Amino acid sequence: WGTLKMGDRDYSPDHEVTECNKKLSALLEKLNKIDTRDTKHLAYEVDDCKALARELSYEAKFLHTSRR
Repeated sequence: WGTLKMGDRDYSPDHEVTECNKKLSALLEKLNKIDTRDTKHLAYEVDDCKALARELSYEAKFLHTSRR
C-alpha cells in the first residue's frame, strides 16, 4: 500500500492505525473524566468528545476501505 496524501496529511495505513489508537484512547479518557454533575462544563466536555469522535470516524472509514 502506498501513501495517500490529501493536503499535508499522511494517510498511510500505519499512520492511520497509530492515529486512530491515539484518538480512541483520548476519547475514552475524556469520556471517563466527564462529571455529569458539573453542568457548567458538561456541554463543553460533550462537544469536545463529539469533535474527537467525528475525527476518529473519518479515519475509521479510511481504514475500513484500505482493508478490502
